[in-house]
Amino acid sequence: MSVPNFVTKNSWVAASANSKESGLNTAQTLDTSFLFDISSVPNLEPLRESNADEMTGKEEADVMYDLGMRAGFTLETSKMQAQHLAFLAAYALGSVSTANVGVAGKKHTITPTDDQFPPTFTLAARYGGNIAKRRLVSCCVDSLSLSFDNNAFIKLSAQIKGTGKYDKDLPATETVSAAGSATSLTVASAVLDDLAENVHQILAETSAGVWEPVTVTSVSTTTINITSLAVAGTIDYKVVYRTAAAWGTAPNRVDEDIMLLGNATVIVGGAWDGSALAGGVHVKAESKGLEWAFNNNIEVYECPEAGGSFAGGVIRGQRAQTITLRRQMRSYVWQQLLEENGTTSIYVKFVGKSAYETGRYYTVELVFPKVGIKTGPVADDNRLLGETLTLDVLQDATYGSVICIVENMQASYAA
Repeated sequence: MSVPNFVTKNSWVAASANSKESGLNTAQTLDTSFLFDISSVPNLEPLRESNADEMTGKEEADVMYDLGMRAGFTLETSKMQAQHLAFLAAYALGSVSTANVGVAGKKHTITPTDDQFPPTFTLAARYGGNIAKRRLVSCCVDSLSLSFDNNAFIKLSAQIKGTGKYDKDLPATETVSAAGSATSLTVASAVLDDLAENVHQILAETSAGVWEPVTVTSVSTTTINITSLAVAGTIDYKVVYRTAAAWGTAPNRVDEDIMLLGNATVIVGGAWDGSALAGGVHVKAESKGLEWAFNNNIEVYECPEAGGSFAGGVIRGQRAQTITLRRQMRSYVWQQLLEENGTTSIYVKFVGKSAYETGRYYTVELVFPKVGIKTGPVADDNRLLGETLTLDVLQDATYGSVICIVENMQASYAA
């Protein structure tokens, strides 16, 4: 039997980035494939519990209860493009307004929503070259982290949670009764692409409770040709195989410039008027790194009439944000602000290297109108004094806590 391709790099991930689901546990059409790091393998989290705490007449557990599934995994890119942040921030923050710019450009302004119920998206993945495809319905962004260090690309990471509703291009294990001397088996659905490697396993019950592997020689639609076991009588065969899924074709991938640190701008203390920043101090060579961490504290839970095998409720907890700024201590300004319990603002801008049309560039802007310093220890950093400043993002009375502005050529996000 041929072995399917299980090289991680041959996997792909796609999502309904442009359009949110119309309701919880209602699948949305996939619209965009993304480049994520190979560590970003979508996973289900099985909820299993044994009867270890029940009186069974045995010392050890002998039953495993199935409480369904949840989804939980990380999507991460070490080379952020504008579309990565637009997609993940739209579903993390929840409120998106899109306007036309230039000839074909779009400017997406993303801000935190007041809604306690976060928008959800559908995500699908192919595992390896042809191990399997799986679609996860009702995913949401629990937390988001954007960071950069000197001499590195911009990184973006999101922790994803989901209700656990899913489907895949493998039906449930199928039991086929046939002669023990059979040279072919007929299954209920056509095997994907008529490939023997898409039949993952056949086991035959050659005697009571004894299951032996069966070799697949070729496939034609619903007929799987096998090497006969030459066993007398009729026996059961358990077959695991892939079939075609209507959602299984990956949508097109959008190509955008990678955001480069050398094209970034960091400004502290400027005044944001709702559309532009005035004044402020530019942070340049003293910068050692920055991280923005956003947390929705989402709870995914089971409830009546949820369906039994997946969650029926998703709700956002209290939102929290922090910024960690690492810098060479070239002045006492930040320590002074800490001692005086003052507040300031932070503005970060990333710009792509190439124009997507004349005068227009892939752009990401992050505006934090009001931040306060929580801690700011001073320490040696390779024989130089350095500061690690932990800032709480505060909610400004006029402009809120964060404004994320992304310019690219995509029509919408989480619409």
